[in-house]
Amino acid sequence: MQRIILLILVTLLALSFGIVFSCSTCNPAAGGGDDDYDGYDGYDGYDDDDDDDTVADDDTVADDDTTDDDTIDDDTADDDTGQTPVNCALEGVASASSVSHSKPQNTPDKANDGNYLSWWENTTQTWYPEALYQPQWLAVRMPETSWIGEIGVYWGRGSGDQYEYGTVFEVYVNTEEDPEVMPHEVPVEDLGQYGYELVTMVNQPADENIESNIFDLTDDPVLGRWVFLFLWESNSPGLIPPAYSFEVAELEVFCSTAK
Repeated sequence: MQRIILLILVTLLALSFGIVFSCSTCNPAAGGGDDDYDGYDGYDGYDDDDDDDTVADDDTVADDDTTDDDTIDDDTADDDTGQTPVNCALEGVASASSVSHSKPQNTPDKANDGNYLSWWENTTQTWYPEALYQPQWLAVRMPETSWIGEIGVYWGRGSGDQYEYGTVFEVYVNTEEDPEVMPHEVPVEDLGQYGYELVTMVNQPADENIESNIFDLTDDPVLGRWVFLFLWESNSPGLIPPAYSFEVAELEVFCSTAK
């Protein structure tokens, strides 16, 4: 009987040892589990590949930088071709037929100082002989004779939101170093004899509150040392005809040096 019990105990002990040995390979802490975890590390490595893709994105940024460089090159090309517009009037000298006696600070140089809030204004007080000059005029003498691609006339705003602008006027250029006579001294039919060349004539309504008149000459530039405004009528007539009040905030002349 004791032998039978001993045999049963030995058998049970053998079975228990076999079960423990066979299941030891299922333990996550065992060697086989670490290999599987290394495989998960491999997925992290795939994430690292994604990081490499991010580097590729950085390369794309570098390409964008290259594009920026190309843009800079384009700007340089503009400079090389001399197409960048320059307002030559800012370096010029302004003169005019008259200056307002009631506002003596509104001198011709206010029309080429780059400030749209100041302006030249003529006189309309007819007891002064210059108030009767026909036409009233404003001119800018550029530093040198230049090809002119655009002329801009910006009118002054004397009160409130109302611009005081020319309704009938002309734009002329002159290539003379110093014109022998000024516009009010020359009969219209003789202007060409003294170097005056007509650029454009304007006749516009007096009730439209016009801020500016821009003349694009890029397709047919004109050569000039001087730019003149011949001012005949405005939306602000004086008390005694034929006097009209004119206010010019800026006379802009975009040009390139003549070769």
